[in-house]
Amino acid sequence: MWRNRSPRSWASRVGDAGRYSSLLKLFTAPPISLLLAGSGRPFLALTQEQRERYLLGLANSPVGPFRMGFQGLKRLAGLIYFSAFDKQGHNPNWMWLDYAAPESLAASEPAPIQPLAIMRRYHPGS
Repeated sequence: MWRNRSPRSWASRVGDAGRYSSLLKLFTAPPISLLLAGSGRPFLALTQEQRERYLLGLANSPVGPFRMGFQGLKRLAGLIYFSAFDKQGHNPNWMWLDYAAPESLAASEPAPIQPLAIMRRYHPGS
């Protein structure tokens, strides 16, 4: 379903980019890392256990934008995980979904285009 998008709606979506940028900056902010993971180091410098604690802290935070940011990152990670293809056009993660991929994902030969015949209709009085 198409919705009427006003310029104001478009402008609010442009503002979303700033929110994503702010969310990503959280991962390098020592106070946030100290609060969520117990260490003042950036996210990339944390141990696996600390990273998990950090992400759980975002997911369960009383701060709404933290939770929303975590949900966005989780969805993006899932999309990337299940949509990455190897050279044969298959995703090795599909087996976890019990998905049997088709033998060939790409058509070997494009289907020919069959143009439709144009028929003139008789309109009385024209």
